[in-house]
Formats: sequence, C-alpha cells, structure tokens
Amino acid sequence: MPHRPIITKGCFIIASALITVSPVLADENKPWFSSKKLFPTLVFNPMETQVSGIIGVTLTDDQLSYDLFCPVAIGFHKAIYSKGKYSLALNGLIHSQFGWREETLSAYSGYKRSLFNIDFIYGLEFTYRIKDDMFLRFSGAHRSTHLGDDYILLNEVRPSGYWKNDPSNYEYADISLSHKYSIFTFYERIGFVTRLETVRKRLELQAGFQIDDLQKDHWKWLVAGMDVRVLQATNFYPGVNAGFGAKLGKKAKILATYYRGFVPYSRFDTTHKTSWLGLGLYFDGVI
Repeated sequence: MPHRPIITKGCFIIASALITVSPVLADENKPWFSSKKLFPTLVFNPMETQVSGIIGVTLTDDQLSYDLFCPVAIGFHKAIYSKGKYSLALNGLIHSQFGWREETLSAYSGYKRSLFNIDFIYGLEFTYRIKDDMFLRFSGAHRSTHLGDDYILLNEVRPSGYWKNDPSNYEYADISLSHKYSIFTFYERIGFVTRLETVRKRLELQAGFQIDDLQKDHWKWLVAGMDVRVLQATNFYPGVNAGFGAKLGKKAKILATYYRGFVPYSRFDTTHKTSWLGLGLYFDGVI
C-alpha cells in the first residue's frame, strides 16, 4: 500500500504534538490531558509502556551468544480525555537492547558492548471501568523494530531480501481485561495483527498476575508477579517473565526477574530462544 508510510508518519507527528502541548493544557479538575490512568500498569509485561533498565545475566542463548543482555525502555502513557468510567489515551514505547560478549571479527575483536536492536510502539487505547477493580481496554498500535548498526556490523548481516518480508513490523489491535481478587491483580489479553500484507501469523494471547498494592504496613513494599505471552507465530511457545522486588516510593520499583522463551524484542522474536536472570529499575510511565 503506497500511502502507508505517509499515514504512519502522520500519526507520529500528531502523537508528538499531543505530547508537547499536553503539559500546557493539563488540568486535574478537567477531563482533558490529565495525569490519570485507569488500566493498571502491567509491570512484568516485557513490552509495557513504562520506563525501565535491566541488567540481565544470560543463562541460555545459542543464537545471540551474549553474556549480559540489557533491555532499556522509555515508555509513556498520556490520557487525552478521561471522565468517570472512560478514558482515551495515547501511549508509546522506545525499547533498546544492548549485549556484552566476546567478539571474534579481526576489526572488532575483544569483549564489547553493542546495540542489538530498537523497538518502537505507539498507539491509542480506550479503557472502560466495569466496576471498582475491573477494567476493559481496547487498543491499537503500530510496532516497528530495527536491528542495531552494531549488531549488523559485528554479525555481517547482508542477506539478499532481508527487509522485503519483515514479520516484526506491523499494526495490531487487542482487548485486555484486568480484575482484582484479594491481593492479586489478574489480567488477560487477546491480540490480532491487523496489517493485511504480512507474513506474520496473527494471533497473540497473554495473561498474568501481579501483587503491588498490599495494605499491611510491613508488606506495602512488596511487588511480585508473572506474565505469560504466547504467539501463533511461535506455535504458542510460552514466553514467561516472573519476578519480585520492592517499591521505591510511589512511582519506582526495583525488581529481580527471570525470563524464558523467545526473545520478546526485535525481528528475532519468533526465531531466537533465550533465558536470563535480571535486576532492574522500573518507573511509572504516566505523564
């Protein structure tokens, strides 16, 4: 479709303009551009729109061979209009990943840090509060992913037709449900790739739980949870991210995590399996 790049760039410009003017127009007593979020932040979702930095020790990874794998994310959520049980919001994510390993090419030999990949996600979401602790969210977004120049050079990536049929650049729509039971917040999500011309299999399923709102004084610091994501594109092989940690004030957390599955980022998200133990800082992306 010849007009897709124009539409994509137009959406990006509109999103950037809204983010720029929103601090000037924001008023907590009015519905426009408030700093509110109805749907809970899913802390253990690897692609959540939050700010985070992780140092991961790689346990298994035959293809990438990194000793350390370090995802860094800058995400945001900005309400455009919120009133009562409804909220329309803009969100986005820039997610970079770095790796450390011993390089063997003569021109780059030695133990080096290199940029592996960058993912971009931006879209809109509409949230409806069903009742006090139950929320329904409809969202649509564009995802693009780009191998880092470091990775391309160090791995001499030059195959013919590599970018013609890219399975990791697409648009998608999804429906998510969040509901609280006792100390647990549970969530379920079903997504579908909407781009007509794609080689990517379309169905995505995701579910998980988290504990991050305990009321007892001596446990208020605790954060724990697990996220499981399965893709039709990986024959529904589960990607599991689990961990626990502590709150650092109202909007920050420190978490120890374990991930196992296909790498959740990059154009290799349907081909490369990995696992790591990570320690990271996480910050609320609501602006």
